[in-house]
Amino acid sequence: MRKRTMILLLCLAVCFFLSCSRKENSEMAFNRLMTWSRESSLPAEYGLAGAFAGYHNNAVIFAGGCHFATDTWRSDAVKIYTEDIYVFTETDGNRLWKKQDIRLPHPVAYGASVTVPDGVLCFGGMNAETVFDLVLLLKWNSKTQTVEVIELGKIPLPLANMQAALHGKDVFLIGGQTGMNVTETTTAAFLKGRYSNDSSPLAWNDVLSYDAQGNEYLNQMPADPRILTAAATQFNGESESVYVIGGRQELGNNQFVFFSDTWEFNPTKSLWIRRADAPVPLMAASAVSVGMAHIFVLNGAQGDLLTQLVNGELSQQAHPGFHKESYAYYTITDSWMEAAETPANQLSTPAVRWGYGKNAPIYIVSGEIKPQIRTTDVWRITLNDVKPSFGWINFTVIGIYLLGIVGVGVFFYFRNKNTDDFFKGGGRIPFWVAAFSIFATMLSSITFIAVPGKAFATNWVNYVLQFSMFIVTPIVIFYFLPFFRRITSASAYEYLEKRFNLFARLFASASFIIFHIGRMGIVMYLPAIALSMVLTISPDPQTNQVICILIMGILSMLYCAMGGLEAVVWTDTIQSFVLLSGGIITVLLIMFSVGGPSVFFSTAIDADKFKLIEWDWSSASYMIPAFWVVLLGGFGQNLVPYASDMSIVQRYMSVKDEKAAKKSIWTNTVISVAASALFFFLGTALFVFYKTNPTYIDPLIDKVDYVFPVFIAQELPVGVAGLVVAAIFAAAQSTVSTSINSATAAIVTDFFQRFNLAVDSKKGLMLSRIVTVLFGLIGTVTGVIFVFLSSRSLWDNFMTILGLVGGAMCGLFCLGIFTKRASGLSVSIATIIGVVATWLIGLYTPVHPYLYAIINVAITFVSGYLLGFVFKADPEKANNYSIYNRKTAK
Repeated sequence: MRKRTMILLLCLAVCFFLSCSRKENSEMAFNRLMTWSRESSLPAEYGLAGAFAGYHNNAVIFAGGCHFATDTWRSDAVKIYTEDIYVFTETDGNRLWKKQDIRLPHPVAYGASVTVPDGVLCFGGMNAETVFDLVLLLKWNSKTQTVEVIELGKIPLPLANMQAALHGKDVFLIGGQTGMNVTETTTAAFLKGRYSNDSSPLAWNDVLSYDAQGNEYLNQMPADPRILTAAATQFNGESESVYVIGGRQELGNNQFVFFSDTWEFNPTKSLWIRRADAPVPLMAASAVSVGMAHIFVLNGAQGDLLTQLVNGELSQQAHPGFHKESYAYYTITDSWMEAAETPANQLSTPAVRWGYGKNAPIYIVSGEIKPQIRTTDVWRITLNDVKPSFGWINFTVIGIYLLGIVGVGVFFYFRNKNTDDFFKGGGRIPFWVAAFSIFATMLSSITFIAVPGKAFATNWVNYVLQFSMFIVTPIVIFYFLPFFRRITSASAYEYLEKRFNLFARLFASASFIIFHIGRMGIVMYLPAIALSMVLTISPDPQTNQVICILIMGILSMLYCAMGGLEAVVWTDTIQSFVLLSGGIITVLLIMFSVGGPSVFFSTAIDADKFKLIEWDWSSASYMIPAFWVVLLGGFGQNLVPYASDMSIVQRYMSVKDEKAAKKSIWTNTVISVAASALFFFLGTALFVFYKTNPTYIDPLIDKVDYVFPVFIAQELPVGVAGLVVAAIFAAAQSTVSTSINSATAAIVTDFFQRFNLAVDSKKGLMLSRIVTVLFGLIGTVTGVIFVFLSSRSLWDNFMTILGLVGGAMCGLFCLGIFTKRASGLSVSIATIIGVVATWLIGLYTPVHPYLYAIINVAITFVSGYLLGFVFKADPEKANNYSIYNRKTAK
């Protein structure tokens, strides 16, 4: 009866969660995201349209443009082109406009411009007499307070009313007219120029591209010719692409075609893809990239008023001005949405970002507000972070989880009598607990956040990595496990001393310890960035990150120091259930919120989100996640930890016998493959949710890794959000606690006990607890230091180099087990060769990173074997501790 009651209560709880409505204000309010404010007016009498504009050296440069010599419409008005240059810069804390004495080489308007690090690149344009092909670079010299105008060659053909987009150092020019007669000279041109520096002309190259049907296009778009298009470069989930939006074609006799189509050009694949149409036609619009994958169109004309005007259905005096609406396009879900009503709509002027941060303000300078009518208004658009409150209930759920984890450490404190208990659990660990501990060790919080983010942005191609575990597991069980089970100490590196020499053992152990100190810092730091977006305890993001790191690090250190390995593996098991539950509940909530399983799967299938295999066997396939690359790479990535990482090997030695160890390894394999499917499914669920609800995604998210944490904060019901955040903490703590315990075991066993510095069991246990605390503190401090360093790429490189050592260590174990020829000196040299060679391959070749591990293992193994011909192995050690001695191996 009691069981039935508990099941009923559980079912009611699940139903409650599923019926919970979405949090209030989860729909992204763009009018709260964007704050429009007037800045100092442009010091030009009538205002200007069609000017060049960009940002350089803490200033906005605004050059050229045209106007009419009247502030009211006249049928005989003459368009006046200018060569004037204005600069909007900051002086003594105030931003002011300054007209420059220096001018452009000629009056010009309706060219295209992009911001590059050296200044503002300006292309072509026209005036009343001609269309230009000149390329200019405008630089702001803050010392002399002047603009420098540098000529950088010519475009292959004259162009005006085109658009420009920057992709790396490549500038693409799109559409436009080549002559004064717009009806006869409008083109679908697509030109690429390579910018190198501020003194070299651009190098122009042909662009041979394709559409989805395989049709070739040389220097052309697969679309109708057009002028006044909008363009921006943005991330598409896999790589940066160029997006072309709308435009206009003039057919003559007051006939026009207004475009709402959206095109994506992927430079990596040279591929054109037509994307979802904009809600309305857009021309003479400004497009700007925001966040990770949004494109904002902040102005533009729809064409309806122009049609009425030229047909006599609307008088110039009655023209109400262009529609004051903005739109947003999300590249990953291919979704358009109405962003917000705007206070102004100023056409034919670029949107300029002041700076490069995600919250960098956007400036709209001058422009056209009615046919023939310009304005001198300057608008500043500030992007605001909109963060919902996490709430005390969610914090309570997290607090209960964290206290419970510490309680496990207290429980096992009284069961540890010696170092064997502390590091090996006295052989009392059930096989299934060891399995979940291996799973939790391999699954860091980075994975729990990053895998759904990757699947959200792409598909399931990377899931093939997990299939290789079914190949790795039998190899580990048959060849490696027998050797590890016969090690008498708590360190896996004792084998290396028996097979090679003491140096090999100490080198491997020291490398392992250094690796895990860095790993602890990284594993706490990276998820802390994402968690700080959810747990806004302080208005300062860095303070939130430090708080998250301290919570993860100090609590992990406490239960590790108290309960030893038993506390670690049991908390790993609890944490595994917490994070799996959090993922399952999130998937169910999304599935039912979008209309049920049928809507869910049809949306995902239509977007090809379940694509599992990239069938590419070409000579260039080693550069992409092709099937063979992912499978072979997964083999190397899984072989390294399961065959040589002491944090994993330690679990093999914690169960009562070899049979239980085999069961734990196989159980972990099944759990890992199934759990990975859950995380990929979670990423697909996030895609379906935001595809169905495009206005709910936060445009200021700047990395796919943050999609899941932001979803938690904005969409999950109260209580459930706390549980899922607890799951992220759980994933981090499971990895951190393993690193602490394993690194402590390595230093106590391989250094203190190896040299008889801690023989007594009581002293050894006390020393183990002290070293545990020290390692926990060092790892936590490392994570905090990462917060205050400016370059995250430095630490990505740091972890890459340390990861190379892991591959070399696996090669070292393989040399010991599978050969009799390798000696201590040969494997020491081979390890260095493996690390250096793999690092150079990664640095100078386009090999996909998935292959680094297997390349490292292979180079180390081959090098060690060949060097064995020069540096002979000890025959007794080679015979006794390799597979050729079946008595030792079995």
